[in-house]
Amino acid sequence: MKEKQITKNQHFIPNFLIKRWKTSDDYILIVNDKGEKIKTKFINNINYFSKEFLYENSFSSKTNNLENKLRKIEEKYANLTAKINENVTKNKKMNQQNLHINDLALIETFVKLQMFRNHDYWNILNQSKDEILEYLNEIIDSYYSYTKMGNLEKEKLNDKIKFKRDQLELNKAKIGFDRYEYEMHSLYNSPKYFLIHSIHLSYYYTVISFEGEYLSISNLGQYICSDQFGENYFYLIPISPKNAILKRSIYSDSNKCFNFLVNNFFSSLEKKNNFKKIMFNELRTISEFSIASPSFLNDNFIEEFKKYLNTNIKIRVMDAKTKSNITIINKQ
Repeated sequence: MKEKQITKNQHFIPNFLIKRWKTSDDYILIVNDKGEKIKTKFINNINYFSKEFLYENSFSSKTNNLENKLRKIEEKYANLTAKINENVTKNKKMNQQNLHINDLALIETFVKLQMFRNHDYWNILNQSKDEILEYLNEIIDSYYSYTKMGNLEKEKLNDKIKFKRDQLELNKAKIGFDRYEYEMHSLYNSPKYFLIHSIHLSYYYTVISFEGEYLSISNLGQYICSDQFGENYFYLIPISPKNAILKRSIYSDSNKCFNFLVNNFFSSLEKKNNFKKIMFNELRTISEFSIASPSFLNDNFIEEFKKYLNTNIKIRVMDAKTKSNITIINKQ
């Protein structure tokens, strides 16, 4: 696409990612928020995962400025994850030791963008479109700034985060939990700090491959999975129907975290159902449509999804107007 060419239909799930979930006969499997399956040609994904001039606002006059910025990040991420998938196929280990720090920054940037560019997610954010588009621009600019930073500058930002975090901890009782959580999330989501927070303070990264092609695309970029107490959690970033980047919190108990992962996602008996549950959860809370693995083409999605509807799902959402986190309960 030429730099000045105007894109009318702008995707909120990139085409390169959707292509990895195609069947051999060029179809994709879409599941809606009622659990119904839609098998459609790949080219028709535009009807489900794009909107006209999604990334344009009253100030841009349809310049495609943000669209072009997103496209460049997508190209970088597509090349990186294609290389990761190729190395996994060759049985090469991929983890934090053989991923460059700028690769980790690209992964975190793509996931952050994927969440906040998602049109469905906008429906539960108490923010204007202009505010969201400005944030997306700031995230992209911060990625390029981070890749040019020296170690000393990163250390200074690291210290600033720790100081601000400690101050919030001291004031936790005074400001109340909802406000404390909002301020903490604001700190961690700040374009200035989000890469330092994730890469240097919070997560270990590993690439894992699952038997069988059961992973679905996460419309928000990553799935969060945790035990029933929420104490041991990890994020899965699907990069193909069988490969994902695993983000594990440095604060979690490593053994418990990996035992939970193995017991719930690698076990042959429950594996398929657990992959469905994480997709169902995203459909229930946010998305209207999701792209499932072709391995589920012959499964009875509707009946399984109806059973899942019996469970209420609570999500915490940042509300900029009240400067607090609010709880949304999705019911049947």
